[in-house]
Amino acid sequence: MSKIIKEDPYIVIEEIKKGKVVIVPTDTVYGLICDGLNEKSKERIYRIKKRDLKKPLIGFVDKVEKAEEYIEIEKNFIKDKWPGPTTIIGKSKKEIPFITSKEKKTGIRIPDYQFLLKILEKFEIIASTSANISGEKAPSTISEISEEVKNSVDLIVDGGKTKGRESTIWDISTQPPQLIRGTVLFVCEGNSCRSPMAEYFLKKFVKERGWKIKVISAGTGVISTGKICDKTVEVMKRIGIEIRNFVSKPLNFKMIEEADII
Repeated sequence: MSKIIKEDPYIVIEEIKKGKVVIVPTDTVYGLICDGLNEKSKERIYRIKKRDLKKPLIGFVDKVEKAEEYIEIEKNFIKDKWPGPTTIIGKSKKEIPFITSKEKKTGIRIPDYQFLLKILEKFEIIASTSANISGEKAPSTISEISEEVKNSVDLIVDGGKTKGRESTIWDISTQPPQLIRGTVLFVCEGNSCRSPMAEYFLKKFVKERGWKIKVISAGTGVISTGKICDKTVEVMKRIGIEIRNFVSKPLNFKMIEEADII
């Protein structure tokens, strides 16, 4: 296994300058990072992760001014999202191999994590992706990272348990901006007819397109979990959607905090 250290940005900076690939904790999950302008290092990340070369990596920067060098940004849209667990995909101003897509779009994030920000100060851009084999669950701890991945990198930074939730992804190259990965919450009063119907309609739509969007619903007037309305079950069944096992849920603050669209 590769050497494991605690959070020391200066060691990581020196390793990345040498073209190394490092596993680090972030404000979301554990990630693989390297110099975003070093093509050989980025190619290594693809091999380590067994990632499809058609899927771009994400670029990390430490401030909005740097992000503006790479993509077109709407400052009103990002002001409550950066720094934080939100990746913004925008029209590219500069093309970066393995980070810019064939559609000329680039995904950028400013993490809310001081250890990472100290590293990012020393680079134009850092390339990143979650520290797992493609298709596997993104790791929230070092122990969740496969031995194959850990043995393939040059250095591992152990920062303890992360939040374990991958970043939300917004594409702002379209109007209106499009949620690519995140959570949609439908709210009504009873959570027994309107919001469950909306939830299941959107789930079907999302599944057909292969989007990584979590869809949930809840009720402002629900005190405890309860049964869905029989008429709702009947109506949804007529259009081929089975909803009989749905359980009405009360709205809580955690749902609101985690939702990207309500």
